[in-house]
Amino acid sequence: MKVQMKLYSLLIAILLLTITGCGIANIRTEGGQLAVDVNMSESQVNSLINLAIRQSGSVTSDFLLDQVTSVDLIEPDTMRVFGSAGGVEGSYDLTINAADGALQLAVVAVDIPGVSMDDPRIEKANEELTAAFTNSARSQNDGRFTNAGVEGDQLTMTIEVALDQ
Repeated sequence: MKVQMKLYSLLIAILLLTITGCGIANIRTEGGQLAVDVNMSESQVNSLINLAIRQSGSVTSDFLLDQVTSVDLIEPDTMRVFGSAGGVEGSYDLTINAADGALQLAVVAVDIPGVSMDDPRIEKANEELTAAFTNSARSQNDGRFTNAGVEGDQLTMTIEVALDQ
């Protein structure tokens, strides 16, 4: 019964991702695992980061940028985020990886006047962006992230759910 609930939860997540345009590319089963590959374009990543900023309730004072204008995806694992904060243009580099079944995002470089890597907003951005990307890719806490990175002009994530529990 628990396997059925996980499968139903995953199928609902897939449906929601398809409806919102996050582009499910591939669904497969391997060795008792259901694997879902999620692909997002630069435009979709841009929209997701802007949504995370709006939902954080911290626009301008507590977030690195209050408006994201563009995102460049750089292989193998970097998103360069451009935008403005209080009318000042800037950018930061964000890496994405899967480790121990979890998605991990981290700001690794910043080019925003008045912001350095030891700024408390860096840690806040890491936490809130990790949560936003995790929530966009899976429903509830089902599944493990087994892959995350940039391939060509797509952000890719793979989520696996055990079917034999």
